[in-house]
Amino acid sequence: MPSKSKNLKQLILNPSTDFGNQQSINGVNDANNVLRLPRWTKQEILILIQGKKLLKTRSIEHEPEWDSVSSYCKRQGVNHGPIQFQKRWSNLAGDFKKIKEWESQIKEETKSFWMKRNEFKREKKLHGFFDRQVFDILDHGNGYEEGLDLAFTSEVLFDSSRSVVVGDDGLFSDKPHQPLSQVSPTQAARNVQHHLVKALERYGKMVSSQLEAQNMHSEQDREQRQDHVDNLVAVLNKLVGALGIIEDKL
Repeated sequence: MPSKSKNLKQLILNPSTDFGNQQSINGVNDANNVLRLPRWTKQEILILIQGKKLLKTRSIEHEPEWDSVSSYCKRQGVNHGPIQFQKRWSNLAGDFKKIKEWESQIKEETKSFWMKRNEFKREKKLHGFFDRQVFDILDHGNGYEEGLDLAFTSEVLFDSSRSVVVGDDGLFSDKPHQPLSQVSPTQAARNVQHHLVKALERYGKMVSSQLEAQNMHSEQDREQRQDHVDNLVAVLNKLVGALGIIEDKL
């Protein structure tokens, strides 16, 4: 457990900026000349979602919603404009909604979004790189209260088939009644650690279940192969016996 906490601390304080094939695109003015925005780090995504969660717990009349989110995030060291925050959140909400709807319709585990290859996901216009832990966090909220209602959000501005791709992770604050101005970076880091631990626990249980299922299938495959071998040996023995009888008669 100490090593897990250490790794989580390193993840929060030294987030990776590499998200594989992820890209952020600001528009589609020209198919051959697309303006690309800088990639978002995992820490920036965490702060954005935490700021959005905190904003929902209080009413701010003196400035627009995304200006408030932008102000909070800038105090945490995330320097993006209100429009960029809104687009990032909208993309995240849109991708989550599609995956949530897909998972609610499947009847077999083998058809789950998490069991499919990226080619299949692209055919169904689903996000190809959406992280399972992020989905669980968005689906279950902080682990004790209701999850974030992204599945029915009205803020989705872009479809998942667009070329804009969101970041890989995001968390919520477990201090819903605390004003934004009073949330310190240290407390935000503790909140992030708490939710990451919860997400990792759920992810660990899921992996354990999958491994057990794979082991069971492997055992069944071995038994079936052994049955095939035994049947083949029995057939060959009968064939040898029949050939022996024919040879004796000749």
